[in-house]
This record gives sequence, C-alpha cells and structure tokens, in this order.
Amino acid sequence: VLLPLAGGKPRSVPLPSLRFSGAWGPDGSYWFNTIGISELLRLSPADSLVPTPFPRERQAGLRVQQVLDDGRTALVIDAPASRFSGPGLLLDLQTGARSPLIDGPAVNLYLAQGELIAVLSDGSVTATPFDERRRRLTGPAVQFTAGVSLNSSTAEFMIAPNGTMAFVQNSSPSLVLVQADGAAETLLAEQAN
Repeated sequence: VLLPLAGGKPRSVPLPSLRFSGAWGPDGSYWFNTIGISELLRLSPADSLVPTPFPRERQAGLRVQQVLDDGRTALVIDAPASRFSGPGLLLDLQTGARSPLIDGPAVNLYLAQGELIAVLSDGSVTATPFDERRRRLTGPAVQFTAGVSLNSSTAEFMIAPNGTMAFVQNSSPSLVLVQADGAAETLLAEQAN
C-alpha cells in the first residue's frame, strides 16, 4: 500500500507477494528483486510494473541496495538466493552494465556523505571514499565499527543521507545511533525481566 505523506488516499500497488529487497529512485519509482533473486522489476510512479530493459539472465542474483541520485545507477550486491553476501557492484539500470566496487563479502551497501558504506558478513562496517560524479572509489576502505547484528538476509543497520547511522549490536541486542562525526549513543539497551 502506498500512502502519500502530503495527504490523499492510500492505494494498493501491484507488487508481487514475493518481494525480497528494493530501493526508491529519485523519480518515485521503486526498484526491487523477487525473493528468488531471479529478476529485477520497477514499479513506476504511476503504479505499473515495468520490466527491466536488459535480459533477465543479467539480473539474476542482484540485490538492489540503493538507487543513486541520477536514477540510472544502483548499488547492488551480487548474491544469488543461496548466498547471504557477495561482491558490491554499480549497476546501470538501463543497460545492465556492472562495475565492481568491492570484492565482498558485503551484506548491505549505502552511499552517504561521499562514502560507500559496506556492512560485511562478519558484522563489521567499512567506509570507502566514493566520487559519485565519476562513479568510482577514491581511497581505501576503513573499518569504523563492528558487531552489527545480521539476520538471514540483511544487517540490522540503516544510514541516513547525512551520515547518521543506527544499528543493532550483535553482542547485546541494543540500538546504537552513530553520528557522522563518530559520536555513538545507545538508544535502546537490552532489557531483562
């Protein structure tokens, strides 16, 4: 169901029931892959399912993480349904061209504040300088935290465009907020009865 924040009536949209992961584009479209990770689909702002313009065999295994501001490029993880993590790529959403970013094993990728943020399969998080205009990494990856809780398909982790991130710690289930300057604060600590 889509619910316009500016007001209006909620409306059902034709998303398949087996949606796995996805990301919003700057034009209001929603790019997602099916649970079998066998194809990419796009829900247009007009609520129509639009096939991806490149062959289905080039879509298999790609988990959409974030659509960049140009609306044409996405961060994806190349991890078929049988795998939890894989290499991080840039994907041209028009041609299907792939450009490697990190060898992996990435679970989630985000771009914020000129940094490619990668949550790795061991629960560590790295930041790598990224030139969005030229679409390339410009420096080495630096680990800046560890212990992010992982579930069967993703990390318990989110990051805002301003660089503020929140994650659930693996060691003791609590919610931690980390500002772009590195200041950390536990928001919700584990509670016992």
